[in-house]
Amino acid sequence: MTLCLSLLFLGATAFPRCVASQDSYYSAVNNSRVRPIALGGAFTSVEDDIESIFYNPGSFSMYNYPKDAKVTVFLNPMMSLLAFQHYSDNFSNKIQMQDLLNASALLVKSVVLSIKQFETGIVIGEESFDNVYHNKKSQFFAYNDLWNDNASTLFLKLKLAQRVSIGVNGTYYQRRKNDTRETGIGFSYGILLKPNNRMNVGLSYIDLPNKMAEFRNRLERLFDETMNIGVSYKILPGTMIAVDIRNLTEEIKENVRELHLGLEQRIFRIVAIRGGYYKKRFSDEEIYSAGIGLFDSNLLFSEENRFNHHNFMIDYSFVYEQENRWHLFSLVWHF
Repeated sequence: MTLCLSLLFLGATAFPRCVASQDSYYSAVNNSRVRPIALGGAFTSVEDDIESIFYNPGSFSMYNYPKDAKVTVFLNPMMSLLAFQHYSDNFSNKIQMQDLLNASALLVKSVVLSIKQFETGIVIGEESFDNVYHNKKSQFFAYNDLWNDNASTLFLKLKLAQRVSIGVNGTYYQRRKNDTRETGIGFSYGILLKPNNRMNVGLSYIDLPNKMAEFRNRLERLFDETMNIGVSYKILPGTMIAVDIRNLTEEIKENVRELHLGLEQRIFRIVAIRGGYYKKRFSDEEIYSAGIGLFDSNLLFSEENRFNHHNFMIDYSFVYEQENRWHLFSLVWHF
């Protein structure tokens, strides 16, 4: 019954009426936020690894059992492969050693250090959804402008008790705008509470650089100097619903409070089906999203080295806007 409801929800969100004049945008090179986007952005209370860093650093989570000292590396082969293709002129020429080293360095997406109840790490080169960047993209996998619009994040997370965690991150943003390069530093703070084994409650505060306050507006709908709250609940072991109320506080700016909804149905450890919805504040536009996750990487590791959440290696999301369609893809492997 739950699976049927999930499939119906996915169909309702993934296939609304199409508009012939819609444009398609792609984010498939260096993006780890595919699952949150598929859930309509309702991710403030969802425990995950590097995907959760951008929504609530307090909800970052890794292993089933505390580690004395363990380094985990997340790899993004797509980024490295496209760089290799670019440097070798579409595989037609021999690549230079320096270019080979540069392409190989792009393989690392994130590095995380876990020590008991403390975790810290960095996420490198997260793609921007900003229109300035994506208007230039016309194909699913493209090397162009990989480093012109992105954000790199350093984070810290501390588990205060069995059911309470706090976190903070600092993010370096950069983008191209009107042929000039803009940079800035922003911070996020978060807390995660777990009243019981089925429910999570998350609270986060987002502080973006003043001159780049709209950097996370597109798709994510996160605004500068705002508080966000979320609740997620596991109806059944494989079924989760998530609700976010975005932008609760804006002291001197126009309030853009929004309700974001998400649903995920997991089928064993092989497939996760997702859907999401929200309506833009001060607009009649409704945003629908749907997605899928394939192959839980925990199947490849022993019990003591498994994550305490499902970690799908391949993720795809589709977002339907009134005038645009978005396709998001990620392929991330950890060891």
